[in-house]
Amino acid sequence: MAIPLRRFLEPAGSRPAGRSRQDKVVPLRRPEKVAPVALVRLYRVSQGVTAVAGLTVLGLYGWFAHRQTVWQQQYRHLAQLERQERELTLAQTALKTYFVQEGRSRVTGLVPPRPNTQVFLNPAAPRPWAAPTHRPAAPLGSGGY
Repeated sequence: MAIPLRRFLEPAGSRPAGRSRQDKVVPLRRPEKVAPVALVRLYRVSQGVTAVAGLTVLGLYGWFAHRQTVWQQQYRHLAQLERQERELTLAQTALKTYFVQEGRSRVTGLVPPRPNTQVFLNPAAPRPWAAPTHRPAAPLGSGGY
């Protein structure tokens, strides 16, 4: 909206109603709108913060989901190892029982140990230490290349 400047400068009633060619039209300056500019900046900053927060939450969710999957796999592996340990312990006990029973039976011909049936050996005399006379072989993979 434009208001002629001369209209305000001349005394009332000194000029006819209506515009003349001498009147200059000066547009009114709108005051700078600081609040909307600040709101737009705040909106843009909040969009960036929201995007970063969303990506962070998605990343953390993915990491936790992955860790849970890995934990489940490792727990299943641990349970399988414990089951195998129990089976091996049972097999070992069964074998011990079997060999004890077989050893006690007369069919095998085994005799319980007695001092008159045992062989005692005297320990050998200690040998003097001698340095090796040959060079040790080179380690594998050291072909000199």
